[in-house]
Amino acid sequence: MEILLSVFNTILSLINTVKSKSSNQPNDSRPVATAQSIIEVTDSIEIESEEPDSTLVELNLLQSRIVELFEIHGIVNEHIYQFLRQYVNEKIKLNISDQTDLIKVIDQIDDSDLQKLCTLFGVNTSHIYGIGNRYRHLDLYKHPHKFINLIFENYYNCGGIEGFIFKSDDLDFKNGATQVLYLALRTPIGNLFGEPIYRYLPVHTVWDWGYIKSRYELKSIFRFQDKYQSYFQLAGLNTSPNDLSQMGSQNFCPHKLISEYKKFGNFWHTYDYANSIEENEDAKEYEEFDNVRRYYKENDYHSYSELSKEKALINRLKKLEDSPTPVLD
Repeated sequence: MEILLSVFNTILSLINTVKSKSSNQPNDSRPVATAQSIIEVTDSIEIESEEPDSTLVELNLLQSRIVELFEIHGIVNEHIYQFLRQYVNEKIKLNISDQTDLIKVIDQIDDSDLQKLCTLFGVNTSHIYGIGNRYRHLDLYKHPHKFINLIFENYYNCGGIEGFIFKSDDLDFKNGATQVLYLALRTPIGNLFGEPIYRYLPVHTVWDWGYIKSRYELKSIFRFQDKYQSYFQLAGLNTSPNDLSQMGSQNFCPHKLISEYKKFGNFWHTYDYANSIEENEDAKEYEEFDNVRRYYKENDYHSYSELSKEKALINRLKKLEDSPTPVLD
């Protein structure tokens, strides 16, 4: 319709131009456009019909939330079918012409598949039905043993775990102002067309670098990672205040944020805040290193890490004995 109106307005403009020239040049024998000629010209123009965008299919609310679950984990619509077949239910089967039809693909998912899908991504199934938050609330402040268990359990059960610590300001332990940081963890759950797929574990603790106990605990986590880096990788990422504020939401998946910042290499090194100047010539805030080391020891980071690592390994071996195939918790 917009194209037709545009053509019509163009023709009217031509008519006005012709009339104007005709009135100024009475002897001009060139034909003048009439209403009939307008109709004839308009009829002769083939208006190209706008094909509907195949990606804009009509999904109901439940289907839309399922598609969104894939999207926020970096899985495009065309790959959903393959992911479902590979990691959720191998019995799902569609003709190749239907494998990119979102409605037909999503309709293959039954209640059992949906539960497994949500478990894989670590989200609440109830959120798909519009109830509650996407993620369970995870607070690690003053829970160092909980954090350590989380690391080793996921390492042995999922084949690896890595973390990202986000900040938007330069860190300064001498500045008493609030300096917010957020932590996000992720574990691998599969690989699709050469790209790894992750389950995310957003930590909803609001770490404050300006508060001494919060800072000591974060620095202890940094020190733990430096000591157990073969089990756990941790990268610092600089981000904007707006992006940082999203991290506190139990509905926010950090996949896109991590992917974007990893692409541009906007990193900072956590181990620079975890060691003495003797251990690391690039050490920062090393003036309080002795206090951090004391906090690390008093909260049994090292001794409990060894205990937790051994326990997680034993539990993993028991699961392997009970199951002939690898178990992904």
